[in-house]
Amino acid sequence: MQVKIVFMVFLIILTSIFNGFDYEESFGEEIFIIMRGITTIPFIILPLIVILTNKSELNVFIIIKNSGLPIYAFDLRKKSEIKGDKVIILTSGFLTALTSFSKELSSKSQSTLTITSGNLYYLIFHTGNHIYSLQAGYYNKHLETKLNQLSLDFEELIASKEEISAYEEEKIKNTLLTELSDFI
Repeated sequence: MQVKIVFMVFLIILTSIFNGFDYEESFGEEIFIIMRGITTIPFIILPLIVILTNKSELNVFIIIKNSGLPIYAFDLRKKSEIKGDKVIILTSGFLTALTSFSKELSSKSQSTLTITSGNLYYLIFHTGNHIYSLQAGYYNKHLETKLNQLSLDFEELIASKEEISAYEEEKIKNTLLTELSDFI
């Protein structure tokens, strides 16, 4: 981290030095333009590299009972299941309350919500028996469509069960990793 800071300070100083020069005949127009270009390039290329190499992340996928208790949670960054996390339990209760309130306002059997909180997006799908939620670092209509289809597929798999078997957990995990690989 310190190396990046020192490098950025160096580039800023170098840029300010060459941007401070005025063109003079004795200095040479070509050299001046080349030096100004060299000092400006990192400020164009480095942000592009960061943007193109950093994929926006999908964070956590949760399946919640209508009562508000999570029955399955999967961390898409670490590619591992989450068991007994208090934050997941609190988030599940909060998302259930929002979904319940939204359902009161509309008479649809399946509802879709998108909530923005800072730099996080919650995509929430409520089917008859469960609530499916994905916490993501960005919003994408294709992701929403894909997740909507996955929630319907998972609903068929687990139906009205209160607990998910190890086989179903493995199938959900593999399906998430396969179907969301373009977004991870």
